[in-house]
Amino acid sequence: MYLRSTLALLGTLATLGCSIPTNHEISRLDSGSSYTLYAHAMYAEPVFDYDVRTLSRAFSKRFGKSRASAKFGYTSNSLKLPSLENVNKGIALVSAKARDGSDVVVVFLTTHGTKGFLAVKPSTNEKAVGVSAEALDNFLSPAQNDQQILILQACYSGSLIKELKHPNRIIMTAAAADRTSFGCSPDSRNTWFTKAMIAALPKSNSWSEVFSNTKLTVLEYEAEQGIEKSSQSNPQYYVGRNMNGVWAQEF
Repeated sequence: MYLRSTLALLGTLATLGCSIPTNHEISRLDSGSSYTLYAHAMYAEPVFDYDVRTLSRAFSKRFGKSRASAKFGYTSNSLKLPSLENVNKGIALVSAKARDGSDVVVVFLTTHGTKGFLAVKPSTNEKAVGVSAEALDNFLSPAQNDQQILILQACYSGSLIKELKHPNRIIMTAAAADRTSFGCSPDSRNTWFTKAMIAALPKSNSWSEVFSNTKLTVLEYEAEQGIEKSSQSNPQYYVGRNMNGVWAQEF
């Protein structure tokens, strides 16, 4: 089963939503800092592969060529198929290439979700299975000494924040713990959160600004579509105690 030993898949989802730390705070990124990017479309629908491709391009335009990257998807020939071997090599590569305390490992996961789980579906012929926060944290363990930015694009993705908190980690989620996100229908070009982040990157000068501008644009999308406030996605963030400098530091 896909990623069984790596992500400890935890059973079929009942429903799918849609529509070791350092001892000091990292105060800034030095001028030679770079980022390594791991981007993974976890569900076999083109919208998620498109998220990976377009966000990866936006990162390259904003920050320059990544020191290392791993980009996975199921429906696009331009992305590597996320086999167990490929995924293991991918996370190991981006972690190994990042310089501890200097570079930033960016992990972008896009998929469907439900409370407490992200969905994995390798093909249309297979059932979706759920990946817990604990399993994701284990998967990210090779990067535990690196500065990490974890971006979760999925419904109810805010429900994973509590268990994924880490002093060396920033987390941004497309939705609050009790909310769906939008734009994840199979015929969509991008999920709304990803589209908004792509728009935010060129005009933002810190990760704090990236998140605030992304959230503002998502709210604009939702208002334009007549989504009531009580149903809006309400993206969330968390900043680990060693990451306050990275969060606020100008690019």
